[in-house]
Amino acid sequence: MNKTAVALAADSAITINNRSGPKIYNSANKLFALSKYRPVGAMVYSSASLAGVPWETIIKIYRLDLGEKSFKTINEYAHDFLKYLDKSKNLFPARQQEIYASSVFGSVLKTITRDIESMVDKHFASGKTLKKSDVVKIITSSLSKEFKEWSNAPYCEGINKKFQNSIKKKYKKQFEKLIPQILEKLPLSAIHKKTLLEIAAMSLSRSLNAGSSSGVVIAGFGQNQIFPALHACTIRGVINDKLIFCNVDKNEVAFDNSSIIMPFAQREMVSMFVEGVEPEYNDFVSAYQNKILRDFPQLIVNQLSGHIPANAVNKLKKQLDKASGQILKKLNADLSGYRRTYHIGPLLDAVSVLPKDELAAMAESLVNLTSFKRRVSLEAETVGGPIDVAVISKGDGFIWISRKHYFDPKFNPQFVNNYTRNE
Repeated sequence: MNKTAVALAADSAITINNRSGPKIYNSANKLFALSKYRPVGAMVYSSASLAGVPWETIIKIYRLDLGEKSFKTINEYAHDFLKYLDKSKNLFPARQQEIYASSVFGSVLKTITRDIESMVDKHFASGKTLKKSDVVKIITSSLSKEFKEWSNAPYCEGINKKFQNSIKKKYKKQFEKLIPQILEKLPLSAIHKKTLLEIAAMSLSRSLNAGSSSGVVIAGFGQNQIFPALHACTIRGVINDKLIFCNVDKNEVAFDNSSIIMPFAQREMVSMFVEGVEPEYNDFVSAYQNKILRDFPQLIVNQLSGHIPANAVNKLKKQLDKASGQILKKLNADLSGYRRTYHIGPLLDAVSVLPKDELAAMAESLVNLTSFKRRVSLEAETVGGPIDVAVISKGDGFIWISRKHYFDPKFNPQFVNNYTRNE
């Protein structure tokens, strides 16, 4: 994004998981005009549907409902879209909500099962025999860890403890049937089962991701906005007749912030291009630096042990820990400053003056970069296929730069007529 326009680009790959393993298709539509009349677009990523309804269908139904209506800001467009999903009972019937609840809790139970199996393997590797009491301790430890992780996660937007309890009450029987199906014959106590029911309710109301979810990005110009803005969030699903979404991210171009580059979903190649370093490598180096500077004071103290008075050892250790922390803080600040000065800053300066066609070319190239990386590596090609590109500007509105069709428009004049007619 710059002050002139926002360029959106999305690949066409979609992964379908089935019994035979993942299957990748390169024909998905992920980029849409949210309105036929206003400069607003939408992108989706991760799951291709919400509660079994394709996002393409949802967005186009909403577009019909929106009609010529406009809002002052992009945030208001996003809120209206989320409100529409929250109120659309006909799109998400009760049975689909039950399936979603089972899917999420089932995913959590499988995670717990893998954790228990890992702990059992470690127990056997230590040469010990496994008694029933040991299994109970392992189950307790695994559930305690899972419960703590979910308890520390914040609630999704508009969700509270009361709603979490209503989920537990409404789907209790469903959860109780699911537990033995996945955990099978594990010796679960009444306390274990109670803990699992709490985890089930939390997994459907808190912001940790469990099961499938979708990212939704709405970008463009509100009626009162002269520069483009963006509103993104993660939509988990619909449960108990309420839309569950979290991780809201808002950004906008302003007089003092003249350009923005924002990747979504598989973002490592874009991050490397922008920051000059691959994120996983950067995380590895940072963790290694932290470990060295954390351990080094103790190594020094160990070497000096016996050469200095015992009462001076603890004092020296504290001084070295403090100095180590200061060095680490300065190192991280200097590295971050270097990236901003020599990578991020110059790139954003260039983006701020790009014309609309170059802005579109850059967005397409960044998606293509990730696609190329997947193609030449041994990883699954989860980014690929035709890249759809659109540019949204205040004066011209939503303009397709590159768009795939599953049909040839020249053979389907009725499509063009229907699309361009007044609703």
